[in-house]
Amino acid sequence: MATLTEPSTWTAGQVLSLRGLDLEATGTLLEQTTGTVHPPDVIESVWQETGGSPARLLERGRELARTAEAELAERTSTARTELAELRDELATVVARAAGERAPAPRTDSREPPYKGLLRYEPEDAAWFFGREQLVADAVARLLTGRFLAVDHWGVEPDMVLIAKALSGGHVPVGAVLTRKRIYDKIFDRMDRAVVHGSTFAKNDLAMAAGLATLDVIETEGLISRAERLGDRLRLGLSDLIGRYEFLRAVRGKGLMIGIEFGPPTSLKLKASWNLLESANKGLFCQLITIPLFAEHKIVTQVAGHASHTIKLLCPLVITEADCDWIVSAFDNVIAATHRVPGAIWSLGKTLVGNAVAARG
Repeated sequence: MATLTEPSTWTAGQVLSLRGLDLEATGTLLEQTTGTVHPPDVIESVWQETGGSPARLLERGRELARTAEAELAERTSTARTELAELRDELATVVARAAGERAPAPRTDSREPPYKGLLRYEPEDAAWFFGREQLVADAVARLLTGRFLAVDHWGVEPDMVLIAKALSGGHVPVGAVLTRKRIYDKIFDRMDRAVVHGSTFAKNDLAMAAGLATLDVIETEGLISRAERLGDRLRLGLSDLIGRYEFLRAVRGKGLMIGIEFGPPTSLKLKASWNLLESANKGLFCQLITIPLFAEHKIVTQVAGHASHTIKLLCPLVITEADCDWIVSAFDNVIAATHRVPGAIWSLGKTLVGNAVAARG
């Protein structure tokens, strides 16, 4: 039996010149032919079916590749059809709510414009309001040093969604801000307005909490204060970058701050980083967030799955002393990660063990 030691360098003619392939070489050739790593049971089945013949293996691999392409094309076609039908159904529901005539279902073969969950493309929005509408998600954006984060870039949205800090964090509340022409289009008649009702929406407690919070934000100047203290906090955290290999960048707006970490350059630290990353990408950040909470009572969060950025969302009522305390806490925790071996890496071993156990 022959073995392909460097499969990427073999041509089809060279493979065909071999008299027979072993099981490992069969898997290598199938991967090279189909572009897919196959499970052991499939490889063994193909090997037994072809008797290790290179010619038969090449043909069988091409058959598998053609079958996979056909299945993918069929699934893609089905998904596009379902998305187009969903788009037409959603458009009809919205049209009825707005009192407009529903658009006719699509009968042509163009790719449907519906390309995202519950989102219309410009050509679909035009019949509803007469032009494309810009909706800004500002649910957690009262921390950036402007009332709305989009104000940093001079954007003027048609609708804005706000929540969370709107009640100071004490009462569940959310609000939708719209331009008057949009409001009048949706709520100009009772039969349209009832479509947008909810049992617990617009309750007195939520409205009172929202109004009280807006009053405090304005009278105490918390928006400009967030910008000033956010600058102080980012500057303090940025000063740590040159001292620690793991710390890469500090960025943000106001009191919404991201602290990015990355692989170090020294050999010992790089080995420790790779140990965590091999168990679960982004696991290093847990060496920062857990001690920050357990030892310094600071709640932070990783920005996303497999992310190396920790997000810091500070209260609008934070003080200068709080800023210094946060910087000191990050300094303390990051410094501990650079001591290998050290107490914080005992936590690292525990995290690796849990990650490996979860995968197995």
